[in-house]
Amino acid sequence: MTGIQVQWLVPGGPAPAAALGTPGATWPQQLFAAGLIADPTIESATAHLLDGWQVVSADTLAVSGQMLSVDTTGGPVVITLPEGGGFVALRDNAGTWAMHNVTVNGGGSLIGGSPTYVLDTTGYRVDFSQVVGAWRYALSYNYGANS
Repeated sequence: MTGIQVQWLVPGGPAPAAALGTPGATWPQQLFAAGLIADPTIESATAHLLDGWQVVSADTLAVSGQMLSVDTTGGPVVITLPEGGGFVALRDNAGTWAMHNVTVNGGGSLIGGSPTYVLDTTGYRVDFSQVVGAWRYALSYNYGANS
């Protein structure tokens, strides 16, 4: 295997700053660069993941590191993934994706071979990550209610 970079973080110690999309930047550095956490430490990044869900109910341009709880009770919503890649998590906030779907736009990159991906099944969480210029996704059942 070649091209794999491993970076170690010391718990409690800040990682150096990095611009959004910097190759080799750590996960806390990416969240910090996106303005989603106050400092680039593993503690701040972990706290963000544990309680970092942001409810959206309108078309949204996602930022790498965001966790969007998408509420479609008022109608369909379009989420555009960031052009610079990264990680974005979406979940069904109100259990309404079957009634009003979510269209995920790849932001110029393909999602599983297509420019868009439609979320039309209630109760799921979908994690998107960009690998070699294309978005990949993982589905998990989330029970459809906000929490």
